[in-house]
Amino acid sequence: MVTILQAVPNLIHLKVDAHYIDCDGYRWEQIINDHLSKLKVFHLRMPIEFSGKKNKDEQVDQLLDTFRNQFWLEKHQWYVRCHRMSHEKYGTIFLCTIPYGFVDFHLNMLTTPHKSICPQDNDYDLYHQVKNLSYISSMECLSFIQFSRIRNLSIELCFDKETLEEYF
Repeated sequence: MVTILQAVPNLIHLKVDAHYIDCDGYRWEQIINDHLSKLKVFHLRMPIEFSGKKNKDEQVDQLLDTFRNQFWLEKHQWYVRCHRMSHEKYGTIFLCTIPYGFVDFHLNMLTTPHKSICPQDNDYDLYHQVKNLSYISSMECLSFIQFSRIRNLSIELCFDKETLEEYF
């Protein structure tokens, strides 16, 4: 990825959809400072898998701390948010810049509360780019995010006997 970015030093808008790469806020800052000095708009989304049995909340806080510096908060005002997967056995979080800059969003069992470095973490206008929403879940309702411009919705509901008895 760095090799590609070195070849486009005049880039002003970058959208990165990364899957399971080990790149925290410090590393992104280094890449941008070293190779993309003209960058004005940066959108990022990536799942990150934590290893080991360390406290997941502490790991999320440590990751977010790498984005809590002058480069992210003051110079560019680029903010990130983390959602944890709803199943505790998974050590995966979903990290994205906000406002969210992609047209598709997969809710695949994300939970609230989220953690963010955004000083005003108001959900009402953070996902306005989303036009395609995919939702895979049980009957759990995710009312903590609003999607005002949805054009396509894909829902896959997974029910088990206990869940059905609980709701009906």
